[in-house]
Amino acid sequence: ADDAKFNVTGYNLTNGDVIIEVLPARELLSGENVTLRVNVTGRFNGTAVVKFGDINYGVDVVNGTGVVNLTNLAKGEYAVKLVSVGVAPVDLANGTVNVTKRDSNITINVSDVYGPNVMVPINVTVANNFNGTVVVGVNGTNYSVIVNNGQGWLNLTDLAVGKYPVVATVAEDFYFEASNDND
Repeated sequence: ADDAKFNVTGYNLTNGDVIIEVLPARELLSGENVTLRVNVTGRFNGTAVVKFGDINYGVDVVNGTGVVNLTNLAKGEYAVKLVSVGVAPVDLANGTVNVTKRDSNITINVSDVYGPNVMVPINVTVANNFNGTVVVGVNGTNYSVIVNNGQGWLNLTDLAVGKYPVVATVAEDFYFEASNDND
């Protein structure tokens, strides 16, 4: 077998008369869908079996082409292997697909304010159209901030005059890596 490791950019598994394409041909992110396209030279009609990770998928091949669609991939490294074409077991094409999480890249912006009992606007920005909850800590007190399409606001009042440390944190989840920022 011809073993290769790929990072999903321009991804093809080839050996002899069989090609397995992983589409889209770019870095895959958790939660995305992927199509495995099996191309068999000639006008092969029948079933091919492709193993993706620990699961075998039967692919109906018509006139040399068949596809299987996989949805909502989790972060991880997945071995891809052609197990059989028709009734013949094969060990022709194999490789690795890497699925990563999105970077959350949180930033926080706090404007200086002057005077007691004024509103303190705290702007939180998270990359990749993040939707969810971010924790903003101000002087040791945590607040939950709802973020929609990467933007969230926290307005505080009743703070005594002083300088306060502010930290914003995105927790790791199925789609995003954790990150934090302070101001």
